[in-house]
Amino acid sequence: MADRDAKEEEFFSRGIWEDLPRSLLGVDKLRNRLSKVLLRQIAAELPSLIDEIEIKSNACRSRLDKLGEPRATLDEQRLYLLYISQSFQSLIKASVDGTYNDPFFEDAQSEPGYHKRIRAVVQNLNLDFAERIARRGHRREIVDSLSKTAVLRGVTATTREEFMDHIQHLVRRTKGRELPRTFNPMIVADLFLEQSSPWEALTRGHIEKVCKAAKEFLSLTTTYVADAATSKALFQKIFQPALNELLGTLNVKSTELLTPHQKSHLITYNYYFTEALQKVRSERSMDEYTRIIKGFFRVSSLESVYLDQHKDLRLLVTALVKRTEPNMNRFACSEALDCIEAYYKVTYFSYASCPYFYRTLADAFLCT
Repeated sequence: MADRDAKEEEFFSRGIWEDLPRSLLGVDKLRNRLSKVLLRQIAAELPSLIDEIEIKSNACRSRLDKLGEPRATLDEQRLYLLYISQSFQSLIKASVDGTYNDPFFEDAQSEPGYHKRIRAVVQNLNLDFAERIARRGHRREIVDSLSKTAVLRGVTATTREEFMDHIQHLVRRTKGRELPRTFNPMIVADLFLEQSSPWEALTRGHIEKVCKAAKEFLSLTTTYVADAATSKALFQKIFQPALNELLGTLNVKSTELLTPHQKSHLITYNYYFTEALQKVRSERSMDEYTRIIKGFFRVSSLESVYLDQHKDLRLLVTALVKRTEPNMNRFACSEALDCIEAYYKVTYFSYASCPYFYRTLADAFLCT
């Protein structure tokens, strides 16, 4: 080292180097400068390094705490499983009851915090299911014009005339013992089966979503109460098979709920059926009368109609009387369409609000 320093000093003392400041030349000066730069760098980074060490230290302590006491013997292993099962049961009960006071639940605004609140998750899924049944549970929707197709979200838009054409085609193919120019009452069952065909897919989708939410919730809970290896083993060996079995049970139960609507003879004791049928017919008659009156007075709106004292209203009465459907086939189709509209309304409402269905979900995923 001394020999190298002497040769370096001799080199910098000759030629163009002798005019440069001596503080900038040589390894010794460089060593001093680098040591000062390194000291400043260490001083600047040391606080963040300490914070990082603290974070990793706390993470290690947390993992150690999850491991619990040593479990060398069978009794110690059983005691550990008993401890985590009690913690697990306590968190499950709190989430099912909707009492989210434990630190486990975190902030409700975060995604993990929301998924840990299983009662809220399932309640929201139930509301979404009821809304989907109301919006997309029917195969066809009658609209004034086909320009509304875009807003129906998967439902086939059809005008009343087009729907009646479809029913008329079905009437010809399902003739039974009914009188000519009337419709077979069983055609309402065929139309209802067709109209309610989306129910099964929507129901299966709802069950899948609840099952997925339950899996996410159980995964978060086991990860919280046990170490990584134990929680993974519990989920794979116990919870996953149990959830798969419950999913199969729920699909069977949903089939039981759907079967009466898909295969049985139509029947309802809901008094709202008569009201719904009368409402459908009244709305249709109101539209027809409005159209006739507008044409009679040659106005675009009924609000602009005023009665002239010299106007013979008997002509108006005659026009209203003549609204009777002259084509009996179309009349029968119209009657069938009124029936299916009314029956579908009361039946989808009963199905979507069936407490047995939601109670089955609750028993399967929350209380079992």
